[in-house]
Amino acid sequence: MIRLEKSKEPKPGEDWVEGLGAHIMVLVPDQASLKNISTD
Repeated sequence: MIRLEKSKEPKPGEDWVEGLGAHIMVLVPDQASLKNISTD
């Protein structure tokens, strides 16, 4: 299940970045699964 939500302001304890435009945040439970993904 994928849940999308749009935040309008930071909540306590969250990192907040401004000025990036549209972006996607991906939560990865196992960092080892990222080893074969290209960053090019």
